[in-house]
Amino acid sequence: MPILLLLTTIALSSAVCGSAADHKAISAAIKRHGHVVGTVFPTTIVGNYADAAVTSAHSDVSVLLVKKNGSWKVLAAGGGAYDSGTMERYGIPAATATKLSREVQQAVCASPP
Repeated sequence: MPILLLLTTIALSSAVCGSAADHKAISAAIKRHGHVVGTVFPTTIVGNYADAAVTSAHSDVSVLLVKKNGSWKVLAAGGGAYDSGTMERYGIPAATATKLSREVQQAVCASPP
């Protein structure tokens, strides 16, 4: 039984962290939007919304994104991690914002996809 729980947890964590294709598309969206170019990691995805950390030599920013019509688009970029209330102000549904904020705070995405 504990092995099944562990495998379920790993599967859920991987889904939250996104696929390699999503990670690549999110990185491209951030660069297209003209934000700090650097390492985009970690990226946490819940539904069609994502929070990506961008680290460069000069700054660290958190970027909120939405997936519309199959493409990732930047909603906002700023200093630290966004809380669920701020995410809601950018149009992220309350339940999704709560889950996304919680997953980012728990650092579930501990390694690149």
